[in-house]
Amino acid sequence: MTQACSQSQDDLELVAALSRIALSCEEVSTFWRGALETIGTALSCQSAYGVLFIPGRADQSELWLAEPLASDAEASLRMALTAFVALREMQLAEDFEPPAACRDDELRAQLAACGIGAMYSLPLRHKNELIGYLCLASRDRAPGKPVAERLRSLEDVLALSLSHLALCERLQRHNDRLYNLFDSFTAPVYVADLHTHEILFANKCIKDAFPLGEAGENLCYKRLQGYANPCHFCTNDVLRDDGTPYRWTHENPLTHRIYTVIDRKVRWEDERLVRLSIALDITDSIRAQEEKRKAVMASEAKSEFLAQMSHEIRTPLNGIIGLTHLAMQDSPEDQRGYLCKIRHSATSLLTLVNDLLDLSKIEARKMVLEHSDFILQDVLDFAHVAVQYQMQQKGLDWHCRIDKNVPRRLHGDNQRLRQILLNLLSNGVKFTTSGSISVSVARQRENNQDWLYFTVSDTGKGISKEFLEHIFEPYSQEDASISRRFGGTGLGLAICKHIADLMGGNIWCDSTPGQGTTFHLRIPCVEAAIEDESPVEMSMADLPCGLPDGVNILLVEDNTVNQEIACSLLIRMGAHCAVAHNGRQAIDMALHGAYDCILMDVVMPEMDGIAATAEIIRRADELRKTVPPIIALTADHTPPLLKKLHDAGMTDVLFKPIDPVMLFNKLIQWTSPADA
Repeated sequence: MTQACSQSQDDLELVAALSRIALSCEEVSTFWRGALETIGTALSCQSAYGVLFIPGRADQSELWLAEPLASDAEASLRMALTAFVALREMQLAEDFEPPAACRDDELRAQLAACGIGAMYSLPLRHKNELIGYLCLASRDRAPGKPVAERLRSLEDVLALSLSHLALCERLQRHNDRLYNLFDSFTAPVYVADLHTHEILFANKCIKDAFPLGEAGENLCYKRLQGYANPCHFCTNDVLRDDGTPYRWTHENPLTHRIYTVIDRKVRWEDERLVRLSIALDITDSIRAQEEKRKAVMASEAKSEFLAQMSHEIRTPLNGIIGLTHLAMQDSPEDQRGYLCKIRHSATSLLTLVNDLLDLSKIEARKMVLEHSDFILQDVLDFAHVAVQYQMQQKGLDWHCRIDKNVPRRLHGDNQRLRQILLNLLSNGVKFTTSGSISVSVARQRENNQDWLYFTVSDTGKGISKEFLEHIFEPYSQEDASISRRFGGTGLGLAICKHIADLMGGNIWCDSTPGQGTTFHLRIPCVEAAIEDESPVEMSMADLPCGLPDGVNILLVEDNTVNQEIACSLLIRMGAHCAVAHNGRQAIDMALHGAYDCILMDVVMPEMDGIAATAEIIRRADELRKTVPPIIALTADHTPPLLKKLHDAGMTDVLFKPIDPVMLFNKLIQWTSPADA
């Protein structure tokens, strides 16, 4: 009984020893070697045995001897044992005691020469597969039964140990996959001891950026931050034991890269708590945001500059064009030619300024369309009048045809349509020395969509096929001599194309050198709503003194030239005109006078038109007075400004330079009695 208990105790100790080996080994060969030595030592107490473990192949055997042998004897013993296992694998040999029981004569002779008196083997199986043999060889003949039984009792022990080994291998593969996953991260990932700050694991990203230095340098604050002491921003003390992540951002003093870091406590291999840190490099993102912020600020500054430039440049041009218009009304015939040239030069300069400002809007993607009802014939007349003098000087004929099915009244951006047609007509006149300029308008139906189809043709010099491919690109001209001979910047057609695209249409060109050029414009055809019909517009030639009797207008304008022009136009139209030189003066005059309409300049010193309008409306509401229609005067077409005008309470807007016809139509619209 005592012997049985002792043997059971030995078995338990053997199981524990083999399990420890299995759980601590990282390689299979290490396990085999340790298991072989442990089993051999455990069985050598009964008799002197040599133990040979053959994991499936004889050339991968491990030999353990209970006692030292001479090298030649060890070699002979290894050969004999190898031969036995090879035959055992082929089921040509069995366990034997005494040597005479060995069936193979050659093997029996080998074993006898080595002094082997008995041989026992235990097949090793794992997952129902034979993976090798455990062989025990006795030099002296001894009772075989106890040894054989003890060997067979090790079968379950080794099976359990192999299961532990398989578990360790699986865990190792799992760890390898996890480490490979972390190595695939382009972001730094590392594990550091909470107390010593030693880096226990670092992925490839860290190894490449922060190679391991000398001994004692593998501390997170030294290796990753370049500090001699733990970082003052270390998160070890703020991390919670339940693994709650802590997110923070900092700039690495070594690389000057900015990271957002996630720190948390995790359990390490020995169950101690360590810090896992995963950092994401956000430097490029932050710099991109900063660049975007600077770009937005620059764009806003550019927009403000353009708005101011628009006012500053267009104001004197408005004076030139307005005064020229007034002078032409009363000048002798011999001076009208000079005045026409002055007006043409001013209009050309205004076109150039508009092109430059429009190009800036296009580059900033801030050009938008305005939508209102308009009469197509008025748009064509405007474009024709603008180039009429140049055509007369060259003796060019004018042909204009509008198909009967084209609506008289349309809805859209008539100002931008005028800009396109005027640009195309100006180009045609510029490059045509004789012949004619023709414009035609047709209505087309295609894919359930109504289109307006414009053609502008000339009989000029034409355009080469090579240049036609680039004609709508900014700053493009066929050759450098064109700008010297004919003027222009090469911006007009690029702007026309962008406007056509905004309208949902397209523009293209056909030309034959020496025979002329035809531009084609196609835009959506949208008829005006009948109920929204505005007062009939009039041409400059027919402009009468047609305002209602006794119309009293308050003009708020700080520029004296613009005051003179506007007052003269208003008087010619039959209106009475009072002038306020700034916004503050306008408030007092508007509240204490009786006016049918206020023309309010937007940009003025002391108080601008927007602030003045808001104050007039506020104080009139307190006094329970009716505020007359307030029409803004501005050169800025941008949507943000138009929204500000609307929010301030302005009734309408009139763009500078002031078109006398537009001025007259606006006044008719807002000063006529409601039942007129």
